[in-house]
Amino acid sequence: MNELRRTCVYWMALIISLCGVAGASESVEQLKKVLADTLSIQMELGMAQKRFSIMSRTLPDPERCVARELFDTSIGYREIDVSPLLVGQLVNEMKSALDQSTVRNRLGIVAYRVMGIGENDIGLVNELLKGLTTPAMVAEATLIRDKMIKLRGLWEPFSSGHF
Repeated sequence: MNELRRTCVYWMALIISLCGVAGASESVEQLKKVLADTLSIQMELGMAQKRFSIMSRTLPDPERCVARELFDTSIGYREIDVSPLLVGQLVNEMKSALDQSTVRNRLGIVAYRVMGIGENDIGLVNELLKGLTTPAMVAEATLIRDKMIKLRGLWEPFSSGHF
């Protein structure tokens, strides 16, 4: 997990520096904030997922199945939110400062993808919440859902590709 986090931070820092070279200071500052906020929320989401997973071990089978599906959905969304492959593609396409529009377009695509998948996954988590009966599990699942919503919201300004 630490290796993934270091890799993501590296790629994000590289994108920010490349955007800075291209001179888009206002959008770069916005991007820096979103990246920092994303990393922070990702950490909080990961901790909530761990607590949720540990608590789910003692549930009766039907509720444990619901908890597992909810957990898997939230893990999948967290992985989509920080996609090193797409970020790597962004970096590989940067040939010079003149390629800034390529970076902007790719970030728009990534953000749009996060928005679309987020809509679906958050809807699924909302539906799965109805299958949980343990108050502590409902509270933790609600926290997970709220973190997913925050992550989706961070990328919304970038999803149009006009930032």
